[in-house]
Amino acid sequence: MKYVFLYITLCVTHYASAQNMFGVGRSTFICFQGGPSKYLGDIGGHPNKWGDKLSLDKNTFFVGASFQRFYKRTFSFELGINTGYLAASDADIKYTSTADPEYLRYRRNLDFKTKIVEGSVLFNVYPLQFFGKNTRIHKFPIQPFIFGGAGYFSFNPQGSYYDASYKTTLWLDLQPLHTEGQGYAEYPDRKPYKLQQGNLPYGWGLTYFVAENLFVSISMNGRKLFTDYLDDVSTTYIDTKLHEKYLESEDVIESAIIMSDKSPLVDPFFKNIVGDIRGNTMKKDAFFNYNIKVGMRIARKKSKKPNFYKFDDTEVCN
Repeated sequence: MKYVFLYITLCVTHYASAQNMFGVGRSTFICFQGGPSKYLGDIGGHPNKWGDKLSLDKNTFFVGASFQRFYKRTFSFELGINTGYLAASDADIKYTSTADPEYLRYRRNLDFKTKIVEGSVLFNVYPLQFFGKNTRIHKFPIQPFIFGGAGYFSFNPQGSYYDASYKTTLWLDLQPLHTEGQGYAEYPDRKPYKLQQGNLPYGWGLTYFVAENLFVSISMNGRKLFTDYLDDVSTTYIDTKLHEKYLESEDVIESAIIMSDKSPLVDPFFKNIVGDIRGNTMKKDAFFNYNIKVGMRIARKKSKKPNFYKFDDTEVCN
């Protein structure tokens, strides 16, 4: 019965939706969006054909708001801001035995979490609108779209540290600890990474205009990054004694030594040697989120009022 009701609802709203969607003209919508976020990088996750490790084990989310301006039905510009979290852990890795290559990543025992704040400018295109106005595909109430743009985001990877004295887990900022020797003279190719960087958002989705002033869309929003340190993991293990040379505070030195190599916390009889692989330098990190967005019209292009001539009382019409 519910399927019959759904079918009738779609049939009834088909005509109105098709008309409403593309009666938007030049109009502006305020949008609110949110959805689960996922991370692609070196920590945790599961191998895939692209060589990245897709982490599906952490429940992280993004929320945001934007202004979307439609032009001539076929495209729109969007100015938005998003915030959310990403996280992953080697403890979530599944392995069959200690001979399994995945066990090496499990034993690495790294984890991270980071808050993301992101601003972006997007260009959305509705390809079906390039067909003739009288075609069914042009008027279809559900319209696919693709988008791309430019963004700027901030992040701050943190790793977990168990403090035995207080019997609690602390989350330490990893960038100041130079875990892979970033900025050390012995590693001139490893520059300290910036916590604010540019990115390139992209994606695709479907939009359904419920009414002339309301739409709902779903989309997959990916980001191309230019850093491999979203998770503070990229290259190889270093000699942890170098931290004593470059870092000043004893507490910071101790934290840097522990966070640089956490394998002994899983296997007390094992320690990585200098040059062992810690991360994959061949792939930059990335993240994406699935979005559900609701847009409400806040402005539209006003139609010009016709000019009427007002007769003066002294005028005589023949």
